[in-house]
Formats: sequence, C-alpha cells, structure tokens
Amino acid sequence: ISTTTTTTVTLPEECTNYKELTDGSRLIGSDSGNGTSCDAIGDGVNQSPDWEGYQYWYRIVGAAGTQVAVITGATADLQCGGYYANGWPSDESLPSSPGENKFVTHWYTYVTSSGIAWLSHGGRGINATNCDGFYVFKFPEIKSGDCPDRYCTQN
Repeated sequence: ISTTTTTTVTLPEECTNYKELTDGSRLIGSDSGNGTSCDAIGDGVNQSPDWEGYQYWYRIVGAAGTQVAVITGATADLQCGGYYANGWPSDESLPSSPGENKFVTHWYTYVTSSGIAWLSHGGRGINATNCDGFYVFKFPEIKSGDCPDRYCTQN
C-alpha cells in the first residue's frame, strides 16, 4: 500500500495581481533605447513604454526576458536602454520556494571617467516573490530627477 500526500501552497496576491514589463530594450546587452529610457513618471521624463509606477508588482515577460538582471560585473553592456542600470546582486539567490518572498538591496551602474562602476543603492531594495513557475518583482521608486535610470532584465 502506498500513500500520496499532496501539499497545496497558497500563493500571495502579487502572483495574480501584477503589471508586465515587456520592453526588449531592458535586456542586458540591448543597444536599443539610446540610453534615455527611465522607470519614472513625471514632467520631462522619457518614460519606459512598459513602466506604470513603482507601487506595482511586475512580471517580466516576452521580449524583456523572465527576471530582473543579475549583476555579475561592471560592463557597459548592462545599460539596457537607460544611462543608469539597476539589478539584483549576484551574491543573492532568488527565492526558491513557491510563495517565498525575498528583499535585497539592489545595485545600480553609472559611468565614470575610468569606465562603468556598480554601487549599492543603500537601504533601497527589490522584492522578489516566487510564484511557482515565474517571479514577480517590486522595485523601489526612481525619482524623475534620477533619469535616465531603469531596471534591467535577462532571460
């Protein structure tokens, strides 16, 4: 006689209530976007076409890939359509269990006279939730004065 036990995980609300990031110029190494797109809303901002505001959870789909970019080194290829690129630090894993949420301090890149540098964004961070087959992300606000600043993605 064998017994099968089934465990049902109740996923959090953000797994069904999210916006989608679909713009392919967000991908690491993308040359499109001309470095002017910004994940902010405001006067004079060249708002990313798929950005609706920092208050929402986002699923990364289609041409944009499947997840927020994992930052493994400083490279100009990580500009992803904005002058400043933002991503997930490489020493942090994404949540592994369905329904699990994780908060990490995110990283951003900027151009210096000696090349590209990555810095921590202090206490600001990215939330990620494992939705049993895909991830959703909640990003901190980018102020219009920080543009062009944008979240990068990868497959």
